Amino acid sequence: MSFSIIIFTARHKISEIKHIIEKDRNTDGDYWLNGGNEMIYKILDTFNQSDWKELEEDLVNFKDYEHSIFARTILH
Repeated sequence: MSFSIIIFTARHKISEIKHIIEKDRNTDGDYWLNGGNEMIYKILDTFNQSDWKELEEDLVNFKDYEHSIFARTILH
């Protein structure tokens, strides 16, 4: 039996967060409070220090709605 370890780069993790936001951007607030935020939290929980630095640098490239949803996720 062989096992493979998948290591995701910060770029991939940030892309996944943006994908979640894009896919569900027009969904009401109850969705985000009752599950949508959790998907983003699970990705953020895997961040290491360099991932956080890359996210900080990439935040300037987020679209307005991505900023809004991401900020609300972080604050809840």
